[in-house]
Parts: sequence; C-alpha cells; structure tokens
Amino acid sequence: MVYTVYVVVSVALGLVFASFVEWLFHKHILHGFGKNKNSVWKTHWHEHHRDARKNNMRDSFYNEPLTTQLKSAELRSILLCFFAFTTLGVFVATPFCLTLALYAVLYYVAHAVSHRRPDMAARWLKHHVDHHMGKNQNANWCVLLPLADYALGTREKKQ
Repeated sequence: MVYTVYVVVSVALGLVFASFVEWLFHKHILHGFGKNKNSVWKTHWHEHHRDARKNNMRDSFYNEPLTTQLKSAELRSILLCFFAFTTLGVFVATPFCLTLALYAVLYYVAHAVSHRRPDMAARWLKHHVDHHMGKNQNANWCVLLPLADYALGTREKKQ
C-alpha cells in the first residue's frame, strides 16, 4: 500500500514538474532566446512559428525523417533533459524519472503530430493550436499538458 501511494504521488509530481519544465523552456529558451536571429534556438521562432502560422498549423519539418529531426536544437534539448533527469534520479525516484521520460517522448510525438495533422491538434491539443494560431503567440506555452499554463495564468483561448 505504501509503495502504491509512493508510485502514484511520484507520477503525479512528475507530470506537474514536467509541465512546468516545458513551460519554462518554451517561454524563456525557445521564445526568449529564439527571437534572436543569432541564437541556436532561432529556428523555433523564425521557422517553426512562421511555417505553422502560414500553413494553418502545418510544419513540414515534422515530415522529415527522425534522423533529420534529431539535428534540431529542440529535440536535442529534450533528449538532454531526459538523460540528465533520468540518469541523476532513476535509482532514487524511479517512478518520477520514468514519468519524465514518458512525458518527453509523448511531448515530442504530440508536437510532431499536431503539426502534421492539424485536425487532430484541433481536437486534442486546442491549447497548442491557440499558441500558434491565436492572437497572442506568447501564451499557451505547454504542448502536452497545460497544467503550468493554468497555474501561471498563461492559458488563453483563441479569439
């Protein structure tokens, strides 16, 4: 019973933590540094947002083979965070770290699918559609689970 409670609490904390990490990274790295044309993160704002906005959520980058996608700063940073968190804590907080790992994988898959299949995004990831297609692209930072957006007041519905 105690172990079950530990696992449930660890998974719940992992989901909350991952949502806040996603929020921080998207807002401050991908948008903050990404608006600088000389930044390694520039493709997020200057290509991804431009293409998604212009093509009603579609971004052809996500049709590229995974080997090409692995060259992106965004995917490399997801992998770096995944390995850093899981390597540091997997033996101490296994359910928490596994939750982070699963969140990272689901984040990337959901993000890629949302830009290949806008119809699915409109149904399952409305908050992400609002991020790209709404008036304010500096809101709705979470792609997978908008817990941090709700908690921090940055969830805005498309006008």
